[in-house]
This record gives sequence, C-alpha cells and structure tokens, in this order.
Amino acid sequence: MQEAGADASLELAFTLADGLEYIRTAVDHAGLNVDDVAPRLSFFFAIGMNFYMEIAKLRAARRIVSLASLLLPSSDSSEINLPSSMGL
Repeated sequence: MQEAGADASLELAFTLADGLEYIRTAVDHAGLNVDDVAPRLSFFFAIGMNFYMEIAKLRAARRIVSLASLLLPSSDSSEINLPSSMGL
C-alpha cells in the first residue's frame, strides 16, 4: 500500500479491515470457528524510512488487533463480546 502512495494510517486501516473481513467470511459463510481461523492470520506491513512513524504503526497494529480480538465471538458463545473496560 505504501508503494501506491498510502500513508501509515491508511495502510494500517486497510490491512486490518481485510483481516477482520477474512474472519467474518470464514465464520459466517464457511461455518468455521473463529478460534480456528484467527490464529492462522498474518499481516504484512511495508516499512518505510520514517523510523519512528513505522514503530508507531506497528505498535498501533498490535494494540488494535488485541482489542479487536476481544470483540470477536469466542467458541463458548455466538455473541460478540463487549468488555466493559473498553467503554463501549
């Protein structure tokens, strides 16, 4: 995405949105369990010359994936979990 002119936030947004859509499709259309699908995902980000911006992007990606994983339905229930600590 960086090669096409996207900045760090746009690259992060599209990459993580694609990952969440893969999980949604696997669960809704293929009938797979989210606990079986999620660990198999991997993300690849381009690393540019702005060292601190790239560190911030990777740290943000880890935090967003961690928070998003709390929202995914677990194998124990089919409902999306909304932790009260997230303020949602």
